[in-house]
Amino acid sequence: DKKPVKNQDLWRELDRLATRHQTSWQWVKGHAGNRDNEKCDELAKNEIAKLRKLHTRAQIADLVKKFKTAESQQPVLFEPEIRNGFMCVKSPSVES
Repeated sequence: DKKPVKNQDLWRELDRLATRHQTSWQWVKGHAGNRDNEKCDELAKNEIAKLRKLHTRAQIADLVKKFKTAESQQPVLFEPEIRNGFMCVKSPSVES
């Protein structure tokens, strides 16, 4: 449909992080009843809800800014891990 890709910065960061791992990609139509896709959606929504309970919008915005501007030698704020076959990320702590 020739529309710009949404979340280009996040896709680039995912691509950068994926180079650390042996990864294979499979496109799945979202919200179409695919069990694994629905589980990923549920996990993502639950993590977003946790972040919103723990942090203010300003804190989340600050974390995103730090994530986007992190230099390559700095530790990654959102390090992915595989749990039960799903790629997950831990919520980073916020410094007061």
